[in-house]
Amino acid sequence: MGGREPEKVDARIRAATNRDLRKDVAASRFRKDLSYRLAIGDVVPPRLRDRMEEVPALAEFFVNRTISEFGLPSRRLSNDAVRSPRSPRVVERVEHRGDQDPQ
Repeated sequence: MGGREPEKVDARIRAATNRDLRKDVAASRFRKDLSYRLAIGDVVPPRLRDRMEEVPALAEFFVNRTISEFGLPSRRLSNDAVRSPRSPRVVERVEHRGDQDPQ
């Protein structure tokens, strides 16, 4: 970048979005040529509710991250809190605030 002569580069681009780019291209909200170059393959992760066995590890990750970030004393979640069928963002918010899960 910023040079006067072209240089060959070998680059890989990873892009992520929660938008439906096909619809955005059709509505002229996203460039078709860029969509074509990015559209090598889609990765659609399964929903958290379909993999509830991962909730304890996810909850533990958020607890430990919050403890490290704020220098808090070590805490553990109750079994009921870990089994709560909430989204990762709700789990993270509750752990960040350190209070009870909103109903």
